[in-house]
Amino acid sequence: MVNCKNGDLEYQRLKKELILNISHELKTPINVIHTALQMCNLVLDDSDNNNAALLKTYFNIMKKNCYRLLRIADNTIDISSIDSGCYELNIENANIVSIIENITMYSVEYAKAKGIELIFDTNVEERYLACDRNKIEKIILNLLSNALKFTKKGGQVFVKIKDENDYIYISVKDTGIGIHPEKIATIFETFEQTDRTLNRNNEGSGMGLPLVKALAEIHNGEVCVNSEYGKGSEFIIKLPIKDCDNECNNFIALTDLDKVNIEFSDIYL
Repeated sequence: MVNCKNGDLEYQRLKKELILNISHELKTPINVIHTALQMCNLVLDDSDNNNAALLKTYFNIMKKNCYRLLRIADNTIDISSIDSGCYELNIENANIVSIIENITMYSVEYAKAKGIELIFDTNVEERYLACDRNKIEKIILNLLSNALKFTKKGGQVFVKIKDENDYIYISVKDTGIGIHPEKIATIFETFEQTDRTLNRNNEGSGMGLPLVKALAEIHNGEVCVNSEYGKGSEFIIKLPIKDCDNECNNFIALTDLDKVNIEFSDIYL
C-alpha cells in the first residue's frame, strides 16, 4: 500500500526545492544584468568617455546572463513538456558523428579558456540514424557543460563515439571531481544536484541530467554513468541505429555557436 501522507510530504519538499532552485537561478543573472546596465549608464554619463572596451565587457556580461535565463527557460519548458507527454521530436536521418563532432569542436574554446584539453575520437566517420538533431546536440552540450564545470585546470574531457552493431555509444568522460557514491542513484532525478548549497561552486538548476536521460529515452535510447569520487565521471549514451521513413525539413533558428553559448552560460571563465 502506498503511503499517501509520505508521498504528499515528499511532493511538497520537491516543490519547495524546485521553487528555491529556480528562484536562485533566475535571481543571479538578473542581478548581474542589472548591475552591468548600471555600470554602462555610468560610463555613458562620463564626459571623458573613452571606455569603449569597458562597455563591451559589460555588454558581454549581460549577453551571457541572458543566455543563462534562456537556458533555464528552455530546460524548464522541455522538462515540463516531457512530463506532460506533449513533447514532439523533429526526426530526420542525420549523420550522428558529424552532429557530435561539430558541437564538440565549437566547445573547444570554452575548454581552452578553462585550461582543459577537449579530445574527440570516433571509430566511424559516418553513421546515419533517425534522430532529432537539436535534441542530440542538447544532450551532448549538457554533458559537456557538466564535464567542463567539474574539471579543474589541467584536466581532460573526452568525447568518444563507438559504432557497435545495432547501436551507437556516445561517451563524455572527464578527469574532474567525480560524483559521490551516495548521489549516483539519484543523479538523474529532476532538480537533484551534487551541491545543494546556494553558495555552491557551480551554478545549475538540477534539470540538465534528467533532461539528458529523458531525451535519450524518447530516442529509444538510454544513459548510464560511471564515476569514481575525486577522479572523474563518464556518461554513456546508447542510441539504436535505425532509419525513419519520412524526413522532415527542420528550421534551425540558432547557430551551433549560439547553442554552445546558451548551454555553457553558467560556466564562468
